[in-house]
Amino acid sequence: MRLLRPAELRPSIFALDLDKLRNRGIRALIVDLDNTLVAWRHPQPTPDVHDWLARTRAGGFQVCIVSNGGARRVEAFADACGTPCVGNAVKPRRAAFRAALVCLGVQPHEAAVVGDQIFTDVLGGNRMGLYTILVKPMSTREFLGTRVVRRMERWVLAYLRRRGQLPNLE
Repeated sequence: MRLLRPAELRPSIFALDLDKLRNRGIRALIVDLDNTLVAWRHPQPTPDVHDWLARTRAGGFQVCIVSNGGARRVEAFADACGTPCVGNAVKPRRAAFRAALVCLGVQPHEAAVVGDQIFTDVLGGNRMGLYTILVKPMSTREFLGTRVVRRMERWVLAYLRRRGQLPNLE
């Protein structure tokens, strides 16, 4: 269960405490796309996403989008953000996280993964020794398979909460 436990819980990506992350030695963020940065399958970054990216970069962080979404869509979105990306990531497999670390020029202890799914973002990040941050999904609209997995996620979160192993939502 430790591989499914996020280091932090946040209501959204916009609630990340960048100062806290910087103080932990985090210099780079590996960020999921769908239901983390924007609602599922939203084609373009919103003004809020552009503002968040500008603040994050101004704070000294590098950002790479890593998504299981199709490479063309992810690349088009990332290009509109001026951000590197890895599409067709097949998270929680390690290859996409390794590619993001190389792209960002950081070691695992210098990066955090931010995403809305335990079995892709948190599991994959923890397997790589990255700092993991689970955010609430932006929308209930999502891929059918994800909706099924959400039931298991709710069970895992409840289990971790009962055992006192889940950080409080900040």
